[in-house]
Amino acid sequence: MIKQFVVYDTETSEVLWWGACSSSDFSLQAGPGQSVIEGTIDTAKQRIVNGRVVDKKPEEIEAVKPEGIEAPAGQRPARITDEQ
Repeated sequence: MIKQFVVYDTETSEVLWWGACSSSDFSLQAGPGQSVIEGTIDTAKQRIVNGRVVDKKPEEIEAVKPEGIEAPAGQRPARITDEQ
């Protein structure tokens, strides 16, 4: 059976990676100072708290959104067509 997993730093709860593995390899996913839990995570909207995946507060999500990139004045995206 395949299990989805999330590996995180046990001390800071920082998500290190996530993926899928066979049930027999589940306990092998975390190394020293790390913990593994079964499940999935959307790191843009969720975090680990006390070994559980929880939703981030709206202000936490807004705080890590990247700035938009603006095109220089007078420039705009190219329009690509099949016409030559």
